[in-house]
Amino acid sequence: MVMTDPLSSAIERDDTEVVERGRLVVLPGEYIASVDGDQLQLTRREFQLLALFVRNPGRLLRREEIAAEVWGTSPKGRTIDIHVARLRKKLPRGAIETVIRLGYRFIDEAVNTS
Repeated sequence: MVMTDPLSSAIERDDTEVVERGRLVVLPGEYIASVDGDQLQLTRREFQLLALFVRNPGRLLRREEIAAEVWGTSPKGRTIDIHVARLRKKLPRGAIETVIRLGYRFIDEAVNTS
């Protein structure tokens, strides 16, 4: 059985794509993300979460879907919540919305305002 690297699934589907969401720019193939031109210091998991969110603006991403895309399996405990919380601190306020007991949603408007 061939195992795929879950870290490359969401990111490298089109690694030449530049994703721009207002003040946020993500270059998936280069693992670079910036807000207002300032490069974000992200772990590989945080970057993959961000890539998943910006490619699905406004869409509810259920925890199961996030787990499959980022970890390739169901991570233990509150791993997803902790990683999302860390990512949130690095993004403009309100960029990631919690949908209680379901998952998260990326809010485009939060990165389009100053």
